[in-house]
Amino acid sequence: MGIEGICALCKRVSHLQDSHLMPKALYRMLRSSELVNPNPILMSKNFIRRTSRQVKTFLLCSGCEQRFHHNGENWMLRNCCRAPDDFRLRDTLLQCCPGYHDGQISVYAARNVAQVDTAKLVYFAVSVFWRAAVGRWVVESTRLEPLEFGRNYCEQFRYFLLDEGDFPAHAAITTEILAFHEPSLGTAVFPYGGRTAEFHFYSFAVPGVRFDLFVGKRIPPEALRMCTFRSPERLVMLTNGSLIREVGGMLARERLSGLMKTIS
Repeated sequence: MGIEGICALCKRVSHLQDSHLMPKALYRMLRSSELVNPNPILMSKNFIRRTSRQVKTFLLCSGCEQRFHHNGENWMLRNCCRAPDDFRLRDTLLQCCPGYHDGQISVYAARNVAQVDTAKLVYFAVSVFWRAAVGRWVVESTRLEPLEFGRNYCEQFRYFLLDEGDFPAHAAITTEILAFHEPSLGTAVFPYGGRTAEFHFYSFAVPGVRFDLFVGKRIPPEALRMCTFRSPERLVMLTNGSLIREVGGMLARERLSGLMKTIS
């Protein structure tokens, strides 16, 4: 069922769908038949709970829902960590030679890896960050804190998602892929973050993959250099870290700064 309203993406009066913050199919993937409680753990800065409730609201028309599915979600769900022995994105990178490796982090030029569609990676990440900024998302009576990177950036990302504008000049997205299976396989980390002293930083994770978004005129140059969209090599990282270790934290700049000192 839906309601009549203005689609947040295309701005047309439409029959709005019950849109999800994270892809609907992701919830099915997160459920584990091996646990007494098979429901996934849903996390954000102000919320952590094992629940069957899906985070959704009336936001998009059917056409824009399909745009999101085709331009990023379907590819992401096929290639993220679906099971301990089913992680196509990681397995693809492990067969390639990294441009840099220090025992903890490997950096790959995904532009040279045909199986890694960085356009779909970035589109998927932007679509989730944008939804988190423009929608009112509630789970079990708890409202998730909206991302607040400003109306201008919301509009720039909206035009980018519509293929009617460029990726914002003062933004960068980095992609971090886990090199191993971890207990957070059944965990979704919703977009969280806020303003630092110089820029806005946000993050979210699906099983096996974490995305960080930097927004603002003073974002660190190391973030621009490691950006999956902006870097000429379409860089992605394979790491031994944990997707959930920094919920509520702001350590991404320090990680990238230390990395860039080594590989620059």
